[in-house]
Amino acid sequence: MKKNFLYKALAIIAGFGSLTLFTAIAQGVIFDGISYTNSPLPTLLTGGFLSVLGAFFAGCIARLVYSPNTIIVPVIISLFIVADTTNLVVNNVTVDPAWFDIAAGSGLIIGVLIGYYSIENWKKYFQRGSSST
Repeated sequence: MKKNFLYKALAIIAGFGSLTLFTAIAQGVIFDGISYTNSPLPTLLTGGFLSVLGAFFAGCIARLVYSPNTIIVPVIISLFIVADTTNLVVNNVTVDPAWFDIAAGSGLIIGVLIGYYSIENWKKYFQRGSSST
């Protein structure tokens, strides 16, 4: 039981940590910041895509750390995203409209969930492919 809890905690830390790293690279390093009010449309689209792709990989990493099928790990990572998005909107941390920050946070949650649950399908696919040879 204790070991199970530690793996879940490690998966949450690895997932959210990698999400933070990937979104920082996508938004801060590649584009030197993304803002609805200041960034051109191609930057918004590309940066948004790369952020969701980073969230997808963060979900994959969390699932690889904790393999059993559970909703707890992606839900807690999603709650961290909700908390961060709420902080941005409520405290006016950005100059962007609230809908933009909420849409960005929602995209990250969807990316994490798809990444987390896609690992199971990949495992099934590769197991099926290796057993047929």
